[in-house]
Amino acid sequence: MWPAQARATLHGVCIGLRVANPDHMGPLLAHMPHGAEPAPAQRVDRMYSVAMPNRDQPIYDLVAGSRRKAQRFDDLERLARAFAADARHFVALHAQHRVFIHAGVVAFGDRAVVIPGRTMTGKTTLVAELLGNGATYYSDEYAVIDESGWVHPFAKALSIRTTPDQLQTLVDVATLGIRSGAEPLRIAAVLSTRFVSGTPWRPEPLSAGHVALCLLDNAVAARSRFAEVSRVISAALDDRVRAWHGPRGEARQVARWMLDQLSSPSA
Repeated sequence: MWPAQARATLHGVCIGLRVANPDHMGPLLAHMPHGAEPAPAQRVDRMYSVAMPNRDQPIYDLVAGSRRKAQRFDDLERLARAFAADARHFVALHAQHRVFIHAGVVAFGDRAVVIPGRTMTGKTTLVAELLGNGATYYSDEYAVIDESGWVHPFAKALSIRTTPDQLQTLVDVATLGIRSGAEPLRIAAVLSTRFVSGTPWRPEPLSAGHVALCLLDNAVAARSRFAEVSRVISAALDDRVRAWHGPRGEARQVARWMLDQLSSPSA
């Protein structure tokens, strides 16, 4: 029944994929989480199955694991993106020696700027604006932090949302002439903000304790691995980290302000 199968591993988590139509494997593999490596002989932690109940109609069923009800799609691209989002979240929950935090991440020089926030807070727009001002791209979805507090790249394509109900446009930053980071970095700044149309940018500083709580609130595995997540966040927040919070309007103003902060003598 499954003429094509594949396995890939990332941060100690193995994702399996099997399809009823071998022609579907390529488009789905293109959406594997960033950094995943082939693992043909490894035990699978989660298997994703893609079938077409009616071969005469372009309807696709995606089953994640063995006990989850199938999601049905009438478009292979939508199915591939649903697979990718679920696979990334599964890795974020179960990654070994890594903590995933909902956040955008860019770098200026050898230090990272982390923008925590879940979907629909505008973090991708702000990441894109910072990239346009010379930043190096690390992620628009997760800050991946190791046990020593270093941030690693998770450079999936930028997900540009036009309206809440439309499929996001995926933009490979390389096509824009933007660099993606490869080396782990320490955090220079944390910017906790969300888009509110017409709101002036009046940021307030965050204390070290509030920064830690902000990152903890956005950590994917905060409930299931609380002690580990707390240790990693503590390791990431050294005394050089600066942080602010507040609602924002247009991203351009915030990006320019952030550049000024990073170039100031106390940065």
